Amino acid sequence: MNGRLGFLFSISLLILGIFPVSAQTTGPDLAIGTAECAPPGREPDQWLIGRWKSTVTAQAVEFRREGAAIGWTYTRTSATGAKPSKSTVTAVTASGGVAMMSVCMLELHGMFVTSEDPAELGRIMRFSLVRIPSGNLVGIVRGLTGAPVQIALQRE
Repeated sequence: MNGRLGFLFSISLLILGIFPVSAQTTGPDLAIGTAECAPPGREPDQWLIGRWKSTVTAQAVEFRREGAAIGWTYTRTSATGAKPSKSTVTAVTASGGVAMMSVCMLELHGMFVTSEDPAELGRIMRFSLVRIPSGNLVGIVRGLTGAPVQIALQRE
């Protein structure tokens, strides 16, 4: 996360009590208490590999080793709300790599690779995620519009 958005996100997390005030800085604008983030005795990437699903919507991210790097695949199934013209969500798949990883933070960069909407193909998708003490990942995803959307993921 950069600039103003990262600052606002970190302040909101501190207000909600997710991170302690006595925190170590791991990025330019986000303070995180590392003692509560990583499971004891595990490397930062060991807890990440596997499938994580949204706690609210039909979204999932699967992390896998790709040599020395970590790759990811995001899937979202299509859904139609009560007002189809306002709330239709197309099925998509995106993939990419972990651009930055610390004990508690992840930056994922990738692109849409399949979609019911051809305009989405090849478009950039980015995640800024934090592992919170409960073990879940929370943060922001930026997709087709570039607007930040909150996301929460739990291990499946």
